[in-house]
Amino acid sequence: LEMLPRRAQPVLDDWSQGKLDEAAFLEQSQWADVWGYDASLYLPLLHFARLHRLPTIALNVDRQLGSRVGAEGGQSLAPDERQGLSDPAPASAEYRLSLAELYAYKLQKYTHGEDDTTGDGAADLEEVMQSEAFANFVDAQLTWDRAMAEAIATAHRRDPGAQIVGIVGR
Repeated sequence: LEMLPRRAQPVLDDWSQGKLDEAAFLEQSQWADVWGYDASLYLPLLHFARLHRLPTIALNVDRQLGSRVGAEGGQSLAPDERQGLSDPAPASAEYRLSLAELYAYKLQKYTHGEDDTTGDGAADLEEVMQSEAFANFVDAQLTWDRAMAEAIATAHRRDPGAQIVGIVGR
């Protein structure tokens, strides 16, 4: 589950083993703070995993880590602040372009408001892609991608025959 940071794994284990009710799970996992989207959208999946005693894994790192990388870049983290993550692979040109389009769209909404549908405020992608702020945004995305990939790879190594399903995104 992308929704939960690794530090929530003990709570997720208690939920999966039937030791917590919904309210206790949501409170102890700090769902509202770490994910924020309506838990009722995800609870059917969590109930299914619990009913069938399927291992459920918290894939993410703390939001503060990603936010810091987004603000200061990946190089700003000391080794002991990386929450065990190794360096992510560089973004491909296609991924960088996709992220630039998303970044420019968010920038337009931020600077021109939600209702600006004219496109007049659209940022120049080349200019966006050259900015330090965008480079940090890419670093943050790669950090999240790496965190989830490492957690999935670890789960696969633990049980190579298991089918793994990643629940990511809102």
